[in-house]
Amino acid sequence: MRTAAVCVILMFAASLAEAQQPLQSCGSAPTLVTGEVRDAQTRAPIGGRGVTVSDSSRMVCTSIADSIGKFRFEGLPPGRYSLSTGEYGYRALGPIPFRIGTADTMRLSVQLVPGSHFDDCLDAPACAAWLDARQLPGGTDKEQFEFAALRTAAILTWKALDKPLQHYFCFDAGDSVVAAFRRVYSKVAPRGECQVTQERSDARDGLRHIPTGEAAYALGVTEGSARGPDTRTADLGFYVAPLWAEGWSCDFERHRDGWRPVSCRMDWIS
Repeated sequence: MRTAAVCVILMFAASLAEAQQPLQSCGSAPTLVTGEVRDAQTRAPIGGRGVTVSDSSRMVCTSIADSIGKFRFEGLPPGRYSLSTGEYGYRALGPIPFRIGTADTMRLSVQLVPGSHFDDCLDAPACAAWLDARQLPGGTDKEQFEFAALRTAAILTWKALDKPLQHYFCFDAGDSVVAAFRRVYSKVAPRGECQVTQERSDARDGLRHIPTGEAAYALGVTEGSARGPDTRTADLGFYVAPLWAEGWSCDFERHRDGWRPVSCRMDWIS
């Protein structure tokens, strides 16, 4: 199950050290929210992490934690809010709810558990089902591996684990692999509707929307080294123009019915 520790401590005085933290002005109320972001296992501070305060309908204020993980928000009007942080390199942590009153000073401690979206996926049955070693009938070993890698790349785009996928995928693969993928998920964009390339900038610029107007995700797979007959690695990328692109490195193991990913880590994001 997902593991995360969150501690909220109400404070009524700011220390001198806190006064030197990066300050983000969010209004004119006499309130102050301070906090820190730490690794839940090592307790080491995590600097440079985006930190956002939202109310029930919108983002209210955002900042970036300093080099020792500290952040400060000044002037939030009294009310109910939630705080969220960037999770690159760590498991997903849901928004942290808090309530601040008139002239309150509050400290929030955020602890992130090392891991990735892939680890969160393993805890979600609907998501984990995609990662089963499903066989591609009659496919070569290379096709079996490509099929498993494409399914893994697709699932790494599935940020809302409790909702069905709503977008199209496009990729450059053989007919048997495409047909097998369609049996798992029918929304595959026609050939030529988007360009799959390993060049990040080219992919982000070249990817178009398919005629239905739905967003299309371009998936790219580059097979890496084989550490043995039953273990392989692959570099996976997905591109959504003009918003972002991500690259992952995944390790796979051979199972009776095909290949299955056992670990994935994000290598880059742009």
